[in-house]
Amino acid sequence: MSKREYSVGQFLQDYWRFLGGVRARYAYYSLVRVVSSIGGFFTAYLLGMIVDSFVAGATISGLALLTGVIAAVGVVSALLRVHAKLGLHKIAAKVRIRVRKQAVTKLFDLSLSWHEKEATGSKVEKISRGGGSLYGIMQIMAINGIETLVDIVGAVILFAALSGKYVLFAAVYGGIYLLVERYFSGRLVTQQRVQDRVREKVSAQLHEATANTLTVKSLGLWDDIKRALSNKDRHHYRVWMKTRKLTLSKSLAINTFAAIGYGAFVFVAGLDALVGVITIGSIYTYASYFGRLRGGLRRLTDMMPDLIKWKSHVGRMMTIIDGKSEVEGSQVMPKDWKRMVFDRVSFRYRDKWVLKNFSL
Repeated sequence: MSKREYSVGQFLQDYWRFLGGVRARYAYYSLVRVVSSIGGFFTAYLLGMIVDSFVAGATISGLALLTGVIAAVGVVSALLRVHAKLGLHKIAAKVRIRVRKQAVTKLFDLSLSWHEKEATGSKVEKISRGGGSLYGIMQIMAINGIETLVDIVGAVILFAALSGKYVLFAAVYGGIYLLVERYFSGRLVTQQRVQDRVREKVSAQLHEATANTLTVKSLGLWDDIKRALSNKDRHHYRVWMKTRKLTLSKSLAINTFAAIGYGAFVFVAGLDALVGVITIGSIYTYASYFGRLRGGLRRLTDMMPDLIKWKSHVGRMMTIIDGKSEVEGSQVMPKDWKRMVFDRVSFRYRDKWVLKNFSL
């Protein structure tokens, strides 16, 4: 897994595996979160009805009924949202604890040859960031992720039910938006992998130095370690800055296209209202639906850098969890395994040889 990209499919499989034992509850709270996000579509439709009622000559009783329904929908949506978020947050916290425990346990089960390939600090960094990133993904799904999916899918379905012209407009807008998102996200995925590797090397060297403070000081290696750390930190900063600039470029391109697309949609809806194809209230309703689509895509853009980063961290943690465990040896244990042998050992302290070709 460390030699090839950690795909979205692999991540979803691991995500489902980590939910073992709580999948039914996770599905229930996710469904409640979906229902709580639908209320906004009803509110937009009812507000459009209120505008049309003003044009036709509204009555106080009709206005009171519609506004009462809007208030009731808002209250129920808020209660369901709180209930779902609390349940999903609890599940996320429990999964994080279980995954970290699983990763640490697996760390001690892995073969010694595997441990020799990587510094301890780098492994600790993978477990810490991987567990925290899995928790972050579950949190963001509870807060915005599910609502984002509801907004995008719900808007397209409603436009399909209302008018073929508007669903075509929404589909073209969403398609172009997602193509731009995919272009930049692909570059960010590659850049994030580079940034993670550099960060792990910095953490590994710092961990090894601080864990062997007495040895480092006695051998006079601290100045060399400081220079090496400084060089790695500068490299990490350059990689981070490149990632940040790429993120800002994506944001500029996405926001520019979104503003133009929203303006074009309102113009098309306004023309239909002028010729009598739709009512005045429908302009607000349609614009609100398109706003939900636009808002969902915008939140997707805002979440994507974190999702890319967190998926990368989870993937690097999985190199530990999915690593090959130590197996029972088949060779005969040597009879003199307790005997320690030194064969031509050399050791130098700074510029002086303490041992040279020493054998025992």
